[in-house]
Amino acid sequence: MIIVIADDLTGAAEMAGIAWCHHMHVEMIIYHSHTSLPHLLSAYPDVLVVATDNRSVSAQQAEINTEHIASQISDLQKHFPTLDICLYKKTDSVLRGHILVELKAFMDKLGCRKAMLLAQNPSKNRIVENGIYSIDGVPLEKTIFNTDPEFPATTSNVVDLLCHHAKTNKNACISLPLHKQMEESGIYLADAVSQSDIGHQLSKASQDVMLAGGADFFEALILKTIREHQEGEKGRWEESIATELCHGSSLSKPCLIVCGSTLSKPLNLGIPVEKMPEDVFHGQSPVEQWFPVMQETYSEAHAMIITIGRKAEGGAQYAIRLRKSMAMATVEMISRICPKILVIEGGATAFAILSELKWHHFGIKQQIAPGVVTITHQDSSHTVDITLKPGSYPWGNMFKSSNENLQPNVTG
Repeated sequence: MIIVIADDLTGAAEMAGIAWCHHMHVEMIIYHSHTSLPHLLSAYPDVLVVATDNRSVSAQQAEINTEHIASQISDLQKHFPTLDICLYKKTDSVLRGHILVELKAFMDKLGCRKAMLLAQNPSKNRIVENGIYSIDGVPLEKTIFNTDPEFPATTSNVVDLLCHHAKTNKNACISLPLHKQMEESGIYLADAVSQSDIGHQLSKASQDVMLAGGADFFEALILKTIREHQEGEKGRWEESIATELCHGSSLSKPCLIVCGSTLSKPLNLGIPVEKMPEDVFHGQSPVEQWFPVMQETYSEAHAMIITIGRKAEGGAQYAIRLRKSMAMATVEMISRICPKILVIEGGATAFAILSELKWHHFGIKQQIAPGVVTITHQDSSHTVDITLKPGSYPWGNMFKSSNENLQPNVTG
């Protein structure tokens, strides 16, 4: 069983979507302090994805969460000694978050001496060459990620950037060019400018090396797992994912679309858009000042887009407050209208919304585009399809052929 630990919800959904496309049995859960992996699952899936909110909490809280999860994994191994567990730590593709803190906590608790980190995604022209990160040929520090309110890309040197985020010295990390082997203990940040480079770096990692990184590295691990399984017995997983990508997803009412990322771009779907009011943006209660307007707008169209609608420039604490305000207003809406379809852009916003709703366990329905994944939540009263998208990823064909279905009813 592969256990994926992600530091945000959209990253977790992205990993679940990749495994689902390879016909694996996938389950996804949202982590909370009472999570108990040995007692949570009645039957063990091929891939278990655990979504934390570690990127949005303090480094100290991220370490506590990680240590708890590591203990749960140890308990799993004790309860089921024959269960073969492979741990994968999903990180942000541009190295935002408390990555070193989490990796060190896992390594200490699970007794790992080495870790290999490939956060970059060559499939999206995000590469690391000679230890320097670039996107579409532009150094990372000169991209929009330089303005991230919580983890700005102040340098394109991956070792320097990761150590800067963790406020530690460079001895914590080792750069790993293609020609170099993993010799001493430590966290290796591996070069890769293509899918074949990623496969080459993966081949250097023995079973005692902890693996961490982005979507391309995870897919390389999945393909390696499939090949090894097929060599040992009749294969039940397939390597090609091309036929599993959904070419468009038709949305229908009732539908709520939440754009909670600071990187959100305007959507033009012909349905009402409710922007966060000025007073809420500056700290007033979203339930008192915003929700009544949202409710009135939604009652007419039964479909609505909720967005911040302004650029947040007040730093990390400002971004966190805006995220909480967006989540509070959205939860109030969902609890009243029970939408059939919920679309959320932004992993931290999605985590805040679903956690507040106490929705913790999800199945995987489809992958619409790389990173844009639909999960399902079901309880005794209704089923909700929830599509999740990272803030920095494109929508793909998410809204293709949906405009007509979402148009407001016109009478008179």
